[in-house]
Amino acid sequence: MKILGLAFALLSIAGCSTQPDSLRLAKRDAELVEFAKYSPTWPSGTLALALNFEGNAPFAAIANEQRQAQFRCHVLDATGTPVTDTGIGWVFFEGPATPAGQVSLLVPGELSSEGERYRYKAILYPGLKAFTEVNQPADFNLLKRDYDRIRCQLVGVQMIGGFMYSNELSVSRSELIRLHERNATKSQMPDWH
Repeated sequence: MKILGLAFALLSIAGCSTQPDSLRLAKRDAELVEFAKYSPTWPSGTLALALNFEGNAPFAAIANEQRQAQFRCHVLDATGTPVTDTGIGWVFFEGPATPAGQVSLLVPGELSSEGERYRYKAILYPGLKAFTEVNQPADFNLLKRDYDRIRCQLVGVQMIGGFMYSNELSVSRSELIRLHERNATKSQMPDWH
């Protein structure tokens, strides 16, 4: 047991990724949201991608390790190669996940049943555009450019030492296109209220 603990510590010091059970996340769904709701300085009608997920208090686990939490995303091609710079998402706490005994949206075994689960919403890519270079305008249009998927991870960052990584959460290009088409159809429907 001591040997395993020592190996884990050495991996952390060397900067290798670790994925404790507390950082296991499960994707619930994705949606398009009004970005101005989360950042009022943006014009009304600006869409952003929202990735809804849940986990067993992953932010507390990162804080317990005295690390800074970041929600990082990359736009990848079919080979898994990033075609944009790293995107950082804003994450909002939404409350407890499905209470025990009720039907869950999750596939059995995706998350440990130990401990209470919590729901979060990550807001990504305002204007549905990504950065291809640091400190440059977001010029990669997620609706028009060719790519395979958006891959995101919750990361615990420490100035010195290793990183803590969650499992990957993904949104495919085809899923994003369907969300946009559904949103456009909904906005064209008459408001009877």
